Amino acid sequence: MSYARFSADSDVYVFLNTGGYLDCCYCSLSAAPRTSFRCATVTDMVDHLAEHVAAGDKVEPRVFGLLEIERDAIAAYIDGHDFGEALLKLYRERGVV
Repeated sequence: MSYARFSADSDVYVFLNTGGYLDCCYCSLSAAPRTSFRCATVTDMVDHLAEHVAAGDKVEPRVFGLLEIERDAIAAYIDGHDFGEALLKLYRERGVV
């Protein structure tokens, strides 16, 4: 599910990745040039998007509402995602989840 896509009204591309996390794709706030910001909760993504707004990036207000409406479904998807222990350990070490 895509919550925001790059457009004239949006400087962010946010979606629920099939890998089991929320992804701010090609994030302009990332330390490395245009890499993704990934997180495991709606709260973390909302906070991240607030940082975009504070930096002057365009984030459509509806994105915050969509994430809130789907908060429980997103959490259930991420919590139920079968990472496998080795992959989950790697993701934790890299700060993905």
